[in-house]
Amino acid sequence: MLFPDVTCTVSESLKKNREYGLYDVLELDGMIVITLFRQNHKIQVNGIIENRKIDQNKIFRFIECCWDRIFAGEKFSNFFWEGCYYHMTSKKQAKPFLAFTLVIREGSPFPEKDLLWLDVYEKLNYQRTLIENEAFQNKNLYDNLFEGVPFAIAALNLSGKVLRMNPSASRLFGVCQDHAFVLARPEQNKILQAMIHQAILTNDRQTNQEFVFGQDDDIRVLSLSVSPLQNSKNQTAGVIVLASDKTEKRLLTAEVEQLKQYGFLGEFSMGLAHDIKNPLMIINGCAKKIPQNNQQGEHLRNIISFQVERINEVISELMTLGSSMRDPAEAMVDLNVVLQNCHTMATRQRTGPQAAIRMDLAPDLPQFYAKEVHLRQIFSNLLVNAMDAVGDDGNILMKSRSDENQIQVVISDDGCGIPRELQKKIFIPYFTTKRNGTGMGLFIVKRILEQYGGSISIESEPGKGTACRVSLPITHKGPECAKSQE
Repeated sequence: MLFPDVTCTVSESLKKNREYGLYDVLELDGMIVITLFRQNHKIQVNGIIENRKIDQNKIFRFIECCWDRIFAGEKFSNFFWEGCYYHMTSKKQAKPFLAFTLVIREGSPFPEKDLLWLDVYEKLNYQRTLIENEAFQNKNLYDNLFEGVPFAIAALNLSGKVLRMNPSASRLFGVCQDHAFVLARPEQNKILQAMIHQAILTNDRQTNQEFVFGQDDDIRVLSLSVSPLQNSKNQTAGVIVLASDKTEKRLLTAEVEQLKQYGFLGEFSMGLAHDIKNPLMIINGCAKKIPQNNQQGEHLRNIISFQVERINEVISELMTLGSSMRDPAEAMVDLNVVLQNCHTMATRQRTGPQAAIRMDLAPDLPQFYAKEVHLRQIFSNLLVNAMDAVGDDGNILMKSRSDENQIQVVISDDGCGIPRELQKKIFIPYFTTKRNGTGMGLFIVKRILEQYGGSISIESEPGKGTACRVSLPITHKGPECAKSQE
């Protein structure tokens, strides 16, 4: 057995013997199971059963009378004492103890063949009891593992009917036991059924590490495997479907990678600003030394000073951007400033002709607690998507407004729009229509907004443009701030 089973009681074994008809076949008047402890010379009666109302005191008197002989290891076979015949069969022997069964019959001795049969029965019965107890323990162990694991497990027969599934599988797939294992969405079910068919056909495990599953409002990324389930004759009798949810892990990985990119951009901005600022000061100093006694020199000096001032403004913006990205702590944030910085960053990353970006920002927008880098992630993603949609000659509007409860930001464009059949899929992880897209941008946007109690909605009409509407609660104190107040 895996571990000692304290629930394995002798009384249950004795009752089973009666159910099997053992006492009547051997014409027994009583049976008693005894454990003898050698170290302290104690005897423990584990169970006793009477078949014909034999006097129990007589049995106990026999044990007391033969105490020394029992401890000396004497075997009692058809031993006659006070009108009864006693026969001892060993059940289990170990150094500290000896367990044995004592059967009693009044009046007549046991036939030799019955004693031989009884000895064999006791040995087999003991082995059967051990096997049953071990099977029960194994079943209990596997049931607890099966029910308690955090991933989904389902066993199916060859026709696809669910033989057994754990609670995780029932919650994830929405399928009930004894029903066909069919997923709600045809395209997802087609992939799963193909894996099941291939596992049965090849008798080999099939895997899909990026199985996108769920409805539009609850998309999950699963690691899915289908393995053949074999019977005792090594024949494939069904399959085991195993699925673990990797959505959170994948999302965290994507967020970390994007934050690393922002962090690198911040470091790069600070370094670039520092490298440019020193030679720029020299240029400005030299410009001031250009003689002012002629009109051309004065004109050149004014041009140089004006352009140096413009570069200084760019450097200041880069240093502000780099500083905010290096310190991701929560603070009071002015969303208008964030939107302006996103506009600056997006336009400076592109060369050549660009879309016209107009900003309509409410002057009295209230501040709130947030990580600025999170807000940059949200609105940079949306702005870059809009710029990709309109190309070089389109128009983009960034607008902010607020009421008593929330701030709203709308980023709209007059680009190509999103086809109606794709609009429900844009928040699905890894779904993208861009050649080099990751399919994680809008998924991350939605995830961050949910952390702040916000939301996003997208309205799009093919050929006319798209509007992304972001709502953020003004009363939100931010994830870290909320934790510190608990």
